[in-house]
Amino acid sequence: MAHLRKQIRDNVVTALTGLSTTGSRVYASLVYPMAAANLPGLCVYAKTEEVETTTITRPRTQVRTLTLSVEGFVVATSSLDNTLDAISLEVEEALATNPSRHQITVRRTPGRGRHAGHY
Repeated sequence: MAHLRKQIRDNVVTALTGLSTTGSRVYASLVYPMAAANLPGLCVYAKTEEVETTTITRPRTQVRTLTLSVEGFVVATSSLDNTLDAISLEVEEALATNPSRHQITVRRTPGRGRHAGHY
């Protein structure tokens, strides 16, 4: 099974694939060659992950906070700002209307396997 961070990132990429402006040009990567053929497009990547240990006894419990970044790229034209605003609106609506990301969490207890959970 893939790392939970990858599962979340892949879920967001799936939710954003097929938007009116960016279509299938959604890439799960911080670094992607955004050539003219790939524009307009989106890059989705993990920006930060904070880890907080909430117990001192074993098994230790951790709370992780993942910050994803979604960056839109377009060809520089006179309608640059309008195109980026349209992409932003489409991304915000897609992420707000797709609740499936809330089901991708895992509570792990060392030595006791995995247990599905939600946030």
